[in-house]
Amino acid sequence: MAYRTFGEIDLDWLEAVARAAHRADPALAPALAELSVVPEGKRVSELERLRTRTTRTKPENLMWMPWA
Repeated sequence: MAYRTFGEIDLDWLEAVARAAHRADPALAPALAELSVVPEGKRVSELERLRTRTTRTKPENLMWMPWA
């Protein structure tokens, strides 16, 4: 089965999510679409920022590992 893709994004999956969001609440689909826009001066969208975990770690948040 061939998937329709844009870059690495599965368009069929995105359309299914958009339809489900619209069925749940008609205002939800536009709100989700707005999250996917990359603001000027930013490198990633707000949706991508929320989806990925932070990569910065403060030294005080690291666990002491006696085997290290």
